[in-house]
Amino acid sequence: MLDPNSKAKINHGVAICHLDTSAWSPTHGTFLTLGSNPGQIEVCDFRNNK
Repeated sequence: MLDPNSKAKINHGVAICHLDTSAWSPTHGTFLTLGSNPGQIEVCDFRNNK
């Protein structure tokens, strides 16, 4: 992960993964960006834990 301000590598953070996206809207930005559909992929968010 990179610090969003300095772009330095950091070794602390949290990943939150949504394993079941089947209930999400097919027009969710993630699916539009990745060219996928609900229930076909897992989606993870990465947060800096500072």
